[in-house]
Amino acid sequence: MSKHLVMIGKADGWRDAPPCGEGHDTWGVNDLICRRPVDTVFAMHYREDMEEAGKLSEWDATLAEAEKSDTPMYVPGIRDDLPRVAIVYPLRDVVEKLGSYYFYSSVDYMLALAIFNRYDVIDMYGFRMGHKSEYSTQKGSAEFWIGMARGRGITVNIHGRSHLCRAVDRKLYGYEQRYEDIV
Repeated sequence: MSKHLVMIGKADGWRDAPPCGEGHDTWGVNDLICRRPVDTVFAMHYREDMEEAGKLSEWDATLAEAEKSDTPMYVPGIRDDLPRVAIVYPLRDVVEKLGSYYFYSSVDYMLALAIFNRYDVIDMYGFRMGHKSEYSTQKGSAEFWIGMARGRGITVNIHGRSHLCRAVDRKLYGYEQRYEDIV
């Protein structure tokens, strides 16, 4: 039986992700856990960084919901302000096994851990990363980890209106047409 993972971000399309417990694991970013259940949450920031970014209420809500729902939560390191469900991200093990420390967003940590844990299929919902958004600087590293996964034989499906692994205008360089119009 194949290992199947559903990863969920907070951009358009997150609502399209299937519910937990339907033959796959479900991972979500930050306070997505306050919007819908997930099996594991990735909160890859320290409290003071969230406070500095003006997102302390999001951070506190994430911690409270993870604790209340008994949901494991990956964090960069253990601190006194974290709930008992906090798990330190296995950074050294992941980097040593996969050979890269190109991490620029939570989705990168999620993809790398999915590769590390040998998932066969990864479905991604709610990761738009548009070229005109604050996340555009994170697009390259996410695409790197998607490529790492696909290069290892892992099927990665990107759902919704994501800009990941797509040209801005969806036209192939040189052809100046969409792939679907060429073949």
